[in-house]
Amino acid sequence: MVIMNRIRSAMLLVMFLLARPAAPASAGPDPDPSDDRFFTVLLDETARKDYEAVPEEKKGDWRRRFWTRNDPTPTTAKNEREMEHVKRVRQALARFRDRKGRFIWDDRARTWIRFGRPDRIETIPGGVSLHEGIDPPRELWIYKDMIVWFLDYHLKEYYEIALDPSKRYSNIGSYDGRLREDSGMQEDTDLDFEESFDRFLEVNDYELDPERARKMLDTGLHRFLEVPEINTYDYEKGEEFPFLFDVSNLAGPDGTPELFIGFLVPLEKIDFEPIEGIERATIQRRIALFDGEYDLVDTSVANILHDRDPMAGNDGWLITTDSLPVPPGTYEMALSVVDTRSQNHGLLKTTVKARDFRGDEVLLSDIVFAASVTRDKRADGAFLRNGFRIVPRPLRIYEPGEDVNIYFEIYNLWNSEGGRGLYEVKYTLYGSKVTHFISFFGGSS
Repeated sequence: MVIMNRIRSAMLLVMFLLARPAAPASAGPDPDPSDDRFFTVLLDETARKDYEAVPEEKKGDWRRRFWTRNDPTPTTAKNEREMEHVKRVRQALARFRDRKGRFIWDDRARTWIRFGRPDRIETIPGGVSLHEGIDPPRELWIYKDMIVWFLDYHLKEYYEIALDPSKRYSNIGSYDGRLREDSGMQEDTDLDFEESFDRFLEVNDYELDPERARKMLDTGLHRFLEVPEINTYDYEKGEEFPFLFDVSNLAGPDGTPELFIGFLVPLEKIDFEPIEGIERATIQRRIALFDGEYDLVDTSVANILHDRDPMAGNDGWLITTDSLPVPPGTYEMALSVVDTRSQNHGLLKTTVKARDFRGDEVLLSDIVFAASVTRDKRADGAFLRNGFRIVPRPLRIYEPGEDVNIYFEIYNLWNSEGGRGLYEVKYTLYGSKVTHFISFFGGSS
């Protein structure tokens, strides 16, 4: 009789706990999507401290630099990654609400903002176990490469990430645990994680191996706790392909630098359209240059028509060039190439230094590695410089026996009163086995 009374008391306690109204997760009006909490959730500890130390009036600049630095398409006006972040924040504000309609800033909202909408969400209602107490409500979020497991530990509609997914029960119900000891009842043996998860997958018609599920859970926990990362952005169309480029410094008219950029684009991923006996593709080339504060310094956009013989096949390369005059300094450069027909694309980022050629000392430009250097005024796929047509060789690789063509300029040479000078230039070419060849050439202005 004593045991039955204790059981009845324990059940009443559990029923009372389950019937409690949910505590509010946040008070007052909804937070604004620009609230700092939605931004700092993307930052690691170092970046968060840096951001929090910035005066309030300068935080907007800090965020702008952050988004520019993480822009997946920096050569375009839109920052798709920032747009995706704003969209996720608005979705989280609409989705995570308690029974009174108030926004809940819990681990589900943080995960949604950081990683986006999962491929699948399973909501598992809570329950009661006579010997273990309350089994809290759960949510299982499955992404393509990770699983995140949330529990409402305190039954307040505030879900936290499960640090130990194999732990089944909340701490509520310890009275029932003491009852089990007093009554002499045997403790049930929990299934190990793999076995219980295997049954869960089978019941819910998942095609997911329990061992792989455990690894995906570990990945989700690690990424949530250890690797705050910027959200990703996937192009809606097209495949990504690599391309090559080379940047060289030459001097402009007043000694300020001019960056010469040569592109080498593979034609394998370019979609050609048949037009009157030929095949034609339109390739958009974009360049964006940012200073150290990630302010935009210059941009360049060009649509390039490229024709080929239909019998040429899919192999081959397109060479294209551009130049940007800029003040001396260090810049972040983003380059993109897009096939306008298929939307296949390539994107590269690099740091470039624009040299200062001003002054009176003798200076040498960068060496431009070239496929050819000729006296020709045709500009297609080449630099036109001082009467020379320079077709770049961004790969800087030459076949055995092939001429190695280079172009460079020398500045501030001394001239006589008649405007003439005689100079000797020495150059050395080192092979991979440190065998070197020395030659001389001379010229006069």
